[in-house]
Amino acid sequence: MSFNSGYDTNCMGRWRIVGAAAVTFAIALTVGSLGFTSVAARRSLPILAFAWTLATCGILFLWIIPLIGRTAACDRRVQRDALLVVVVAGLLARYVLLASTPILELDFNRYLWDGGLAANGFNPYAVAPADVSALPYNDIRLELSRDAGSVFERITYPELRTVYPPVAQAAFAIAHWLEPWGLTGWRLVAFSLEGVTLALVIALLKAVGRSPLWCALYWLSPLVMKETINSAHMDVVVTPLVLGALLLAARDRHLASVGLLGLAIGAKLWPVMLVPLLLRPLLGTPARLAGAITLLSGIATLLALPVWLGGLDRQSGFIGFARDWSTNSAHFPVVEGALRRLVGAVGFADPAIAGMLARVLLGFVLVGYSLRTAWRPIAGPGDLIARAASVAGAVVLLSPAQFPWYVLWVLPLAVLRPGIGWHVAAAVLPLYYAAFHYIVRDRYPADAGWIVWAIWMPVWLALAWDRWSSLRPGTGDRPAG
Repeated sequence: MSFNSGYDTNCMGRWRIVGAAAVTFAIALTVGSLGFTSVAARRSLPILAFAWTLATCGILFLWIIPLIGRTAACDRRVQRDALLVVVVAGLLARYVLLASTPILELDFNRYLWDGGLAANGFNPYAVAPADVSALPYNDIRLELSRDAGSVFERITYPELRTVYPPVAQAAFAIAHWLEPWGLTGWRLVAFSLEGVTLALVIALLKAVGRSPLWCALYWLSPLVMKETINSAHMDVVVTPLVLGALLLAARDRHLASVGLLGLAIGAKLWPVMLVPLLLRPLLGTPARLAGAITLLSGIATLLALPVWLGGLDRQSGFIGFARDWSTNSAHFPVVEGALRRLVGAVGFADPAIAGMLARVLLGFVLVGYSLRTAWRPIAGPGDLIARAASVAGAVVLLSPAQFPWYVLWVLPLAVLRPGIGWHVAAAVLPLYYAAFHYIVRDRYPADAGWIVWAIWMPVWLALAWDRWSSLRPGTGDRPAG
């Protein structure tokens, strides 16, 4: 049957299988999550089975890349019906996951606590959870900590004040108003934001001239569904803000784009690396450039105020994580080790110096890459998206901490352009969870160092392949991912 005429029933049959598989995955994950209840013995958790199963599902999911390419050449009715299957299946899968138990995840407890503080008019940056018990007996936060119960007791890094910026705090507060101290309230917020993300991805796909079906690589991704709804990571807040800013920029609404990017920075700090790119079109109009910089500075100042009032000392989450946090990175220990030997050779014995220098060095590299990416004039929406994806990818790759959910920063942008690298990342990053099998047995990192390399080597190779393919003459906009 010709792809360009008639209704391809075989193609639609494959999409129905994909949709059914996505919902089945969500049901299986929800049922399997019951083995990860808080009362389960740590060493009896089926961690390795979970990690390998999720990674296997991610690898099998890559099968839809050629299916999308084939369907994009089909009759418009087939594309429309296939997109409907994708959207409905993703919604149903996420709805099922609302009932799941978070697997190997506790971060949401901090979100719920912060949301309770913000909803009751307290600055969440003022007091670390560990210090609440030292507050005066009539301080309402003592009562809130008792009301929060297990949520408060399970906050990770209680000695640090929160690291989540004010726009994220607003989302946490909304969740608290929906359901005080309840994970379902926060998941409903995440569910809603995921819907906005899908709509923006489809709009951006149309803007860059790609089939809306490419949204399936995000919307039906096993890792995405696990991290956004099951684990309920707060990165769902920043994604639609970044995508909205890029869509406005693609439509030449640059001032509004910069303003929305300011809010994105207020949800998670990494979008600051996109500032040079979004300001680049305004270089020829000094008055508009000055207005955009003023707007961005005003938003940044307003959002930084509660953090500043809370204090930027050693108990600040921003300081603590910037100074010490490192995990699941293959390159960072190598850079840190080389610098440790270098500073040791010149007489510095403090190992913390090497870690600090490694972070500063990688930070300079990232800033330089961001500026270089924005150097040339932008040639249109496709060029804008390609550069934004490149910067977001660099943020993830150069970060000392590379959690699976960090791929949420770049994956919605990756579906907007050809390439397989970040889809391979979404497939193999679940192997990160295998490390917990060793952690609960007090054998990490001696027995588990291989996991980091098993994750990142195929990702680097896939990204290198994307780069090489993009440089070949005549490749154009390949429908590879």
